[in-house]
Amino acid sequence: MLVPNAQVIPACAQPQEGLQQDVDQTKTEEDSMVIGSRRRRLPPELDPIVVGGVRYSEVRQANKYGHEQKSGYLMASDAATGEQLWLLRVYEIEYDQDKEIDVQEIFFTDMELLDNGKQILIVNEIDRQFVVDIDERTVLEK
Repeated sequence: MLVPNAQVIPACAQPQEGLQQDVDQTKTEEDSMVIGSRRRRLPPELDPIVVGGVRYSEVRQANKYGHEQKSGYLMASDAATGEQLWLLRVYEIEYDQDKEIDVQEIFFTDMELLDNGKQILIVNEIDRQFVVDIDERTVLEK
């Protein structure tokens, strides 16, 4: 099933000031693993996947790029320079307005390059699975 709301965001979308993919050096490791006033624990950050000189990684602060949701995005960047090539929303999060937004974010828990070398399997915190075709920049939900 194609994910109907998957979006490719052009590389010209730049992060707002202050976005860092790496952990802020002034924070402890435990601080970087929680969000929101309830101090929700985040799943561990995943190692990026590198294919053909392109680095694929989860974006945990897509809101810094001007998007409504923080999570659910895959970024492709040049492995040598770090330059962003594209950003893809893998899944949409439907927020309950009566709950704190931060605790509703759904992060990746696993990323795996499939045997064909052209697809990445992404599993999220609620065990939904998505296959991203990195050439076509499309998403299929398993």
